[in-house]
This record gives sequence, structure tokens and C-alpha cells, in this order.
Amino acid sequence: MSVARVVLDAILLPVRLLRALLSYLDIFSIRYSGKPLVSPGGSRQNRADVRKRIVAGNVMNAAARAEDEAEKEREKVRRGWQLVARPKGGEERTIARRVIAFDDFDDGRVLATSGSSITVVGRDGKETKLRDVEGVTEVVALPPQGA
Repeated sequence: MSVARVVLDAILLPVRLLRALLSYLDIFSIRYSGKPLVSPGGSRQNRADVRKRIVAGNVMNAAARAEDEAEKEREKVRRGWQLVARPKGGEERTIARRVIAFDDFDDGRVLATSGSSITVVGRDGKETKLRDVEGVTEVVALPPQGA
């Protein structure tokens, strides 16, 4: 990059930031009031830009709504999922709730995840949260080092 180009970019930075902020506020105004902050001035290009901004805003909002709906659906499904022990001749008992993946240690403890946290459930049923982590879909219970 040439020095002249860097100097020009530095000089134009405040103008570009102001233009970006104005565009953001214009989209916000169009979305909620139906009127732009800046009048298009009669030029076809400006009207086309406003339409593009409205469409882009609608696409972003639709994507955000779809993600919110998908998360609600995942949470609803997880709420009913349980890890259940059913020993021979014994009575069924719930080990953990909202489990999407689990593995067991050799000593009888269970490593489980709800997709947003990882928990160890002891043989006595006591839960110990190891970590909050989003997006966990699988867990593996490894023996301690040196065992």
C-alpha cells in the first residue's frame, strides 16, 4: 500500500463511519416509520439503494427470527429428554434431565451434556457442573491420567 493511499484512508475514515451510521439509522427509520431519514432527492439510484437496504434489513430480521425459533424448538425438545437407569429387576430412576449426549466412567459416574453445559453425575445422584459451553453435541468420559 502506498503512503498516499493510507493517508487518504485515514482522512476519509470519519466520513465513512458517519455514512455507515447514517445508513444504519436510515434503515431503522424506514423499518419502523416507513419514512427514510434522508430524502432520496429524486434520483433513481437513491430509491434503489433504499429498497436494497429495506430488503437487507428484512432478510437480517428474518434470519434472526428463524434462529430464535429454532433455539426455542431445541430447548423444548431438550426439556423432555432424560437419562434413565433401568436395572434388572429394579425400579427405573432418572439420572439426569435435558440430556442430549452422555458417556459413563468405569467407576459408575456419568458425564452428560444438555448442549449448553457439561455435568458429571455421581453414583449418589449428585450433579457437578464442569463447564458452561454452547453447542456441545457429544461427550466422552476418559479415565484419569495415569490410571
